[in-house]
Amino acid sequence: MQANKDTERRNPRLDAEWFTTMRIFGSLCVWLLLAALFSQPSSDGAHLLDDLSARWTQGQVSNALQAPLVRTVQSGGVALRAGSLYPTARPARNQFQMSLPGVNPGDLLVLITWAGVDDNTQRDDPGTPYDGVRMRLLVENQVVAEADCTFSGWRPLAADLTPYAGRTITVAFEADPKNNAHSDRAYFAEAQLVRLRERFAQKVVRTLPPEGVLEVRGVPGDQFTLDAPNHPPLRATIPSSGVLWLRYAFAGAGEATLTELQPEASARVYPLHPRLRIELAAARRAVLTHGETTEILVRIRNIGAGTWKQDRIQLTVQSLSDAEILTHPQLETDLLPPGAAAETRFRVRVGARPRLSLIMRSSAGNDAMILAPVVVASTPNIPASGTIARVENGVGILQNEQLRMVISPASWGGHAARLFTKQADAWVPVASSAPLADAIINAENAPPKLQHLVVESITTDPATLRLIVQGRMGLTTRAVLEYRLEENRLSCLGRLIADLDSHLYRFRFPDWRVGDGSFGDARDEALFPISDDRLGEERTAEPPRNLHFAPDPSKITAPVMAVRWRSYLVSMEWDPTLGWSGVLRAPNALFASPNFLEGGANHRFALWVPTIPRWADENTQQAREPFRLLKGETVVLRATLSVRTDAEEGIQAMEPYRKRLEMPSPPAP
Repeated sequence: MQANKDTERRNPRLDAEWFTTMRIFGSLCVWLLLAALFSQPSSDGAHLLDDLSARWTQGQVSNALQAPLVRTVQSGGVALRAGSLYPTARPARNQFQMSLPGVNPGDLLVLITWAGVDDNTQRDDPGTPYDGVRMRLLVENQVVAEADCTFSGWRPLAADLTPYAGRTITVAFEADPKNNAHSDRAYFAEAQLVRLRERFAQKVVRTLPPEGVLEVRGVPGDQFTLDAPNHPPLRATIPSSGVLWLRYAFAGAGEATLTELQPEASARVYPLHPRLRIELAAARRAVLTHGETTEILVRIRNIGAGTWKQDRIQLTVQSLSDAEILTHPQLETDLLPPGAAAETRFRVRVGARPRLSLIMRSSAGNDAMILAPVVVASTPNIPASGTIARVENGVGILQNEQLRMVISPASWGGHAARLFTKQADAWVPVASSAPLADAIINAENAPPKLQHLVVESITTDPATLRLIVQGRMGLTTRAVLEYRLEENRLSCLGRLIADLDSHLYRFRFPDWRVGDGSFGDARDEALFPISDDRLGEERTAEPPRNLHFAPDPSKITAPVMAVRWRSYLVSMEWDPTLGWSGVLRAPNALFASPNFLEGGANHRFALWVPTIPRWADENTQQAREPFRLLKGETVVLRATLSVRTDAEEGIQAMEPYRKRLEMPSPPAP
């Protein structure tokens, strides 16, 4: 066994180099930002001012049989996010107060929604004949639009609120059961207040863009149809006012078609335009060594409300330092609906401190990004066997007969950890961590600030590496990180210490990329036991609850996450009963397999606080409101990473948890 008490401390010369690099980096960021902003895409003809569907459950509800909820509803074969309203014997109503802005001459303020009933509504009960629902839109307690919803299919409702500009008014959505309330659960979808800009309106006859706000003026009672390939048609009737506005979207279509419009009618569309942004540009390998090659993944997302189609996206990549570009990115797509993304990859060879710039140019917006793949310093010669705990030239090493962990200085000024397991006589990488930990924290009432935690010192004892890390910018933040090897397990403990009264938005530790440098994002099994709760009539795996990468901790049925590939089984376990701050327990778990969050060829295992749902929302990585941390108080996170090379099933990852709880073995099959 080799062990010592040597301590490695930060080098002032490296600090000066780091700050010089940051100044150069800042100048490049400004230049790239100006280049990205030089050309802007076209303006939308319709602007969303208020989404009442998003706050549907907060309205003033009366005469409803059930509390309103929001879910995806299919009516006439068209699925929309909609708020429910279930009347009793009297009309049910959901009422909202709205403060309307002023408008420019010629512009309009319009409230639009779709009304309908579920395709699955029971209509064949002979004892209580189904007679449908009468659905209304009211402004200042006056009915301005209504539709009879007896059969499937969404009906558009709209109200011109321009005369009320600059005032606070009440609007209401009403469901009237007519003769009986049997199966009369009604839905209002996409209830929105929009501003329509007159100078961007486009007259249309037959062909329309695949999404927008359509304005039709004609004889009350006349009907028309909106259609697109591979989509159910939308049918509408011109109301008594002689004008109808409706917002439509045919996702994935290149264009829409307007038919059955009478010759005396007129139609205009307020277009919605695409906005392209670089969502992600990152190395597929989380941690590299000098001279290695890696793919860089680039993800372009349409964050606008309109479809991007049949246009050119130009991607330019340049090496700023220590990087050889082996191939160049080319995006092969001709259609990006709103919210959709396209990916491309290119390869680079990295030096000691690689930096690259990526610039995107398109008619739907320009963007730019600087990326710096993580490269670690060379590792000192390590004996192939034996128990080791030492620090040498800033590199911390832990080793036993089954696992080896190496913590090395990294190219971006921090440190990175690599975990190896012994297979035959070779050490095989199974996970990496870069950064080791991170914190988003600042002084009270100051905006959130990401603190780059860098190593101040590393010390060892016979089986433990202990690191003290310090924040570089703004508020001084300290943390103590401890790693301990025991057989095939690596125990990780992180303690964040507040030097000032602070607001904490995130402390994340540990943060492993499993498979990095070995089996990558391949897997035979993945395990993350959570409950799959549903609301009302929601279906399993229905958006937005189909995402589970950071669930409410109370939904985690066993605090274990694992990935198996062939005989390799890597798992992480934690104890939710241990407090992370005083009496507060059960930290958030982050599990992404494969790591779609970073585009990495690995699987992401991490813990973080403050917890969901009190301070953070599900499937986020930062608190929406801060956790107050007083001077001297600490936040503690603990987890144990286990590695097996003889696994047959992923469920074997549950064995340490079962033994800790003294649970009996399951019966033999």
